[in-house]
Amino acid sequence: MSSPPATTRNTRPYSPTAGDDALTVTHITATIHTMRCFLESDTRSLNHASIFICMPDGGSVRLNMIKKESTSTMGTLELTRCSYQVSNSSLYDCNLAARVGLTVKDVIDLFATFIADLEQHGYIRPTESSNAAVLQHNLQHNRSVGQSPDS
Repeated sequence: MSSPPATTRNTRPYSPTAGDDALTVTHITATIHTMRCFLESDTRSLNHASIFICMPDGGSVRLNMIKKESTSTMGTLELTRCSYQVSNSSLYDCNLAARVGLTVKDVIDLFATFIADLEQHGYIRPTESSNAAVLQHNLQHNRSVGQSPDS
C-alpha cells in the first residue's frame, strides 16, 4: 500500500499589498511547539509559542518572535503567510473562534493597541515616537536585512 502524497507547506512573507490584510479570520490559534536549540550554548526553553491567524482557505498568518542572530538579546516579530494552520511541531493548540467579519488587519491593529496600552500604563518604556505607532508602521511593510521598511 502506498502512502498518500506529502502535503506541501508553503510560506511567504506577509504582505498587506498582496491582500493579506483583508483576509477573513475564522479562528486564532496559540500554539506551543517544540524546537531544537538555536545554538548548543542557548539557555532558552526548548518550547516556543506562535500565534496563527487562521483563514477559511486552510491557510494562516503566523505571528512569531524569532531570534535573528546568535548574539540577539531581543526577539524580532516575524509575520509569515502560511499554507497551513497547524505546526508539525505542535505540542498544544488553544483555538479561539473569531467573530464573523474579523480580518487579519483587525488582529494586527489590536497588537498595536496592546503595545500602546502597555506603554500608557508604564509597563514598557516609552520611545521617542510611540511604540505602538512604530510597531503598526513596521507591521505594514515587508522588511529585508539592512533596508528600511519603506525600501
